[in-house]
Amino acid sequence: MARGGRPDPGASRERPCDIGRCHTAQSAGGVKGAHVERAVRVLLLRLEVTALASLICGSPTGTGALADTLQHLATALEDLRLRLPRPYGEQDEDADPLAIPFAARALLELSCTAMIARADPFRVLVVRMAQQQGSYDPAQRHAAAIQWQGDVLSSGKTAPLWDPTRAPSSMSRALLGDYMQETLWRPAYVRCIDAISMASPRISGERVRELLAKDERAFIPWIRGQAQAAYSEASKGIHHEFLTSSTARHYDSATLEQLVGKIITVCSVLGCVINFCEHVPFRPDEGATLAAFRRFA
Repeated sequence: MARGGRPDPGASRERPCDIGRCHTAQSAGGVKGAHVERAVRVLLLRLEVTALASLICGSPTGTGALADTLQHLATALEDLRLRLPRPYGEQDEDADPLAIPFAARALLELSCTAMIARADPFRVLVVRMAQQQGSYDPAQRHAAAIQWQGDVLSSGKTAPLWDPTRAPSSMSRALLGDYMQETLWRPAYVRCIDAISMASPRISGERVRELLAKDERAFIPWIRGQAQAAYSEASKGIHHEFLTSSTARHYDSATLEQLVGKIITVCSVLGCVINFCEHVPFRPDEGATLAAFRRFA
């Protein structure tokens, strides 16, 4: 028998029996079956990744700067998702525990950047243009870069929101801040839960139950808390804050799977809701949004 499961022609002539040929056929069939099984599994994972990317990035079309940025972020999002452990990605259960927190937090940050691009395009486009300048130096800290504190979470309290003396420059435009809650998330959330409630077939699952259980005023405080907790938990591994073997147990395989699950919850829920905001660009239609969210519900 030659390497790769192919029969040696010489050996076949010396021993012309059916057993060798049958064994070879079975081996080839087994290899082919394994390849088909893997291809199907990868395709299903790709569909889930595409579903998440469509929730977060929408359906960007055209050749403009915003569409190009979102297409780039969608591709990066797909790559990151496949680096996560099963059942959320393609890595084995014994994947490197030092790599998982990095990939998980990067997915969360990238998702938020993409939603900022759709909710407040100016914020992302100025960063894009700055990076296209010949003087751009990636080794230098850039004050305009997207920051978790300030662009995703508001830097401080803004109440009362509608103070007539408040200038627009002092109104936080953070993705999960109070002003975005009132202008984007609350009306989008109301439309989203109405659509989910009327969906046929019915969408069910833990994430849907959590989503439907929230009052429209409680949605952003809840998801903000979930996002911050997941971000902080993932950061413990990125910054190697565990200094003893007893604290490192917090990053066992079960805990890391839960961490990734929390981040998938934040990203998929926000991605679903933002597509029900009427002024957000590149929105998939309602049916496509609900079909994508159903894969994570």
